[in-house]
Amino acid sequence: MNVGSAAVMDGDAVSTTAVSEVAISYGVFINTIITFIIVAFAIFMVVKAYNNMKKKEEEK
Repeated sequence: MNVGSAAVMDGDAVSTTAVSEVAISYGVFINTIITFIIVAFAIFMVVKAYNNMKKKEEEK
């Protein structure tokens, strides 16, 4: 038994390490989704404008 991780009292082992809480970070996930949507929309608009310019050049 590792003495640094447990203390012995009355013959029972008692853990002295703190257990951290399990948290789900919804904010980070939502922020990532919103950022992805904004970047995808910006790229879509650039490609759409490029295609429109290319089509106008082909018509001439």
